Amino acid sequence: MEIRETLEEMINKMEEKYRHMIEVSRLTDELEETLQCNDEQSIIMVMTMRAQEMDTISILDQEIQELIYTLDGNTQRAIKNPQLSEKIPSEIKHYSEIRERIHRIVEQTIKKDRQMSEKIAGGASFYAK
Repeated sequence: MEIRETLEEMINKMEEKYRHMIEVSRLTDELEETLQCNDEQSIIMVMTMRAQEMDTISILDQEIQELIYTLDGNTQRAIKNPQLSEKIPSEIKHYSEIRERIHRIVEQTIKKDRQMSEKIAGGASFYAK
C-alpha cells in the first residue's frame, strides 16, 4: 500500500473514531440525565451503550496504530509531531486536525464524567485523589 493510501485509510479511521467519540460524549450527557431520574434499567442500558462505543474506539485505535507501523520512520515522526516537520503532506495535517478535535472531546467528556462521578461517589470516586 502506498503512503498516501495508508494516510487516507488512517484519516477514514480517525473520522470514524471522532464520530464514536461524539457518541460517547452524548451518552455521557444522557447518563447524567438518567442518573438524576434514578432509573436503574436506563442507567445500565446507557452505560452498556457507552462501553460498546469505547470498545469500538479501542479497536479503531489499534487499527490506526497498525497502519502507522507500516509507514517509514520519517512519516511516523511527522504524524507524531507534525509541528516539527518542515514539509508534511496535507493528509498528515488533516489527520492531526482530527486528532486535535478528538482530544478536545475527550477532555470535555472526562470533565463531565469526573463531575458526575464525584457527585455520586464523593471520596470513593474513580477520580478521587
